[in-house]
Amino acid sequence: MTQISRATSGASSETTVGVLFVCLGNICRSPAAEAVFTAKVKEAGLESKFRIDSCGTGGGSYNWYQDGGYSEHEGDLADGRMTAVASKRGILLTSRSRPLVPTDFAAFDYIVGMDEFNMKAINTAAAYWQGRADGSKVPTDYK
Repeated sequence: MTQISRATSGASSETTVGVLFVCLGNICRSPAAEAVFTAKVKEAGLESKFRIDSCGTGGGSYNWYQDGGYSEHEGDLADGRMTAVASKRGILLTSRSRPLVPTDFAAFDYIVGMDEFNMKAINTAAAYWQGRADGSKVPTDYK
């Protein structure tokens, strides 16, 4: 079940809505969701109203959000199998994998986790970043 959380820190500008799709490695589900949503927004002629991106929760690495942590697929293109399936449906996957970062909470209005595991990882990272003295700006009311 996909879960959606709204960052309530005034993330978007007045004219755009930021939507971030998040899965484990950012090589299958979230890039596909990003591409499909982007295509639907374009089809509706609303490109100027949205900022759309995707990212991952470390690709299985337990420390992806910590200092010195590692994100498994960072910089990788979408998985070839997902790219092939999407292409058959007229969807082009162009993003490169990246991990969720603290600034995403301020940059996006909606953070869409692809499953409960991803939502737990997002919330774990948010809690970690909230307590940081380095100025990370994660809203304390993020849910």
